[in-house]
Amino acid sequence: EKPTRKKSSITRIIRDTALARRVKKKNRYICQFCEELLETPTGPYAEGAHIKPLGRPHDGPDLKENILCLCPNCHLLFDRGALGVSSEGVLIGMAAPKTKKFILSDKHSVSEKYLEHHRERHRL
Repeated sequence: EKPTRKKSSITRIIRDTALARRVKKKNRYICQFCEELLETPTGPYAEGAHIKPLGRPHDGPDLKENILCLCPNCHLLFDRGALGVSSEGVLIGMAAPKTKKFILSDKHSVSEKYLEHHRERHRL
């Protein structure tokens, strides 16, 4: 039996996909948390993760300083608050390895104010 269909209209945030692509390229598609490089038949894969979410109620900006290059697993853990970055640049949270430093590229700066927002939001 075919599922029923319903017409709907949505409003969504338009992200700058080229910006996220540049962040991933600057980090060579290597996860800034676990340092994994996921190779696929079509090339390396990583996700551009917004530190301060773009949607409501956060209304974060779509800026490179608000985007991390993460593997899918670390992206999910970060979004759910199981993983974060301390003000000293150490990974924190229930999924964080002990004394693991957050990887920063000299070509990609991340804003501490967005990381602070993430810590406060998830009580890390």
